[in-house]
Amino acid sequence: MLLLVTGSALCVGLTLTIGFDEDLRLLAVLIAVLTGFQVLGSLLVIFGKRVVGARLVLIGSLPMIPIGIPAALGARRVLDEVERAKGRGCGEA
Repeated sequence: MLLLVTGSALCVGLTLTIGFDEDLRLLAVLIAVLTGFQVLGSLLVIFGKRVVGARLVLIGSLPMIPIGIPAALGARRVLDEVERAKGRGCGEA
């Protein structure tokens, strides 16, 4: 989960950096929407809605290659943990 949150934080930093440039305002708005998905997904993972949160992080991070890779890997790891927990009969982790 640390990788997921760290990757989302990197994308937030990128969005803030691009947002200060007048010429890139429109791009910053588009990236901010994707980053919003990542932040919302990260919060959902932290507060227990792991599957929905991880999927939102994946949606937000995949278009942001290469900086979105850590968040996508973290989200994939969370989804794998949930699948393993279901295989053991533990329900959603």
